[in-house]
Amino acid sequence: MCVIDSRSRRSSPSLLARRLLPALAILLAGATTLPAAELPPYLADRGTGIPMSQFGTYVEPEQLLVYPFYEYTRTPRFEYHPSELGAVGEKDFLGRLVERESLLYLAYGISPRLAIELEGALHASTTFEKSPDDPSTLPARFSESGLGDVEGQLRWRWREETDRRPELYSFLEVVLPLQRDKMLIGTQDWEGSLGFGALKG
Repeated sequence: MCVIDSRSRRSSPSLLARRLLPALAILLAGATTLPAAELPPYLADRGTGIPMSQFGTYVEPEQLLVYPFYEYTRTPRFEYHPSELGAVGEKDFLGRLVERESLLYLAYGISPRLAIELEGALHASTTFEKSPDDPSTLPARFSESGLGDVEGQLRWRWREETDRRPELYSFLEVVLPLQRDKMLIGTQDWEGSLGFGALKG
């Protein structure tokens, strides 16, 4: 993960990411919070940043996080019915699915209350093998590749944490429909969600 801060050029520890096998974990710059000794005990483990969707990741105002990573997922018992993949048939079967994605995560702190993030699979490749019991017209094996899921979030801090009260925040997530003609990769329709959270150290 790269941390770029427009207000400081001193280095600080990189943040723990939620993904496996990061493609790059480099700290360019960054201490934007008070030293741990000057923070209240409930903030000593994470600082004053806004919590982001990446587990254990927080962003300060005017701080940019850049995190490229790779994901490999193998699902040996992938449940599907043929109509989900463009054929006729509503009966469920168990096939195989292998997914490979090269992703990029960006986050930026706009203010002490507002942050934005963007995550996209810059290249996704998925291979599907249908069940030997599936009599549909689906090919026995087929693959798709290209741009994968691209999603963004706005994250808003309603109330800062105190020694007695938790931090309250919410987020709005939007997933873009950039692969309407694909079955295995990307998102075919607009998707959105609204979430709320509480955080106490």
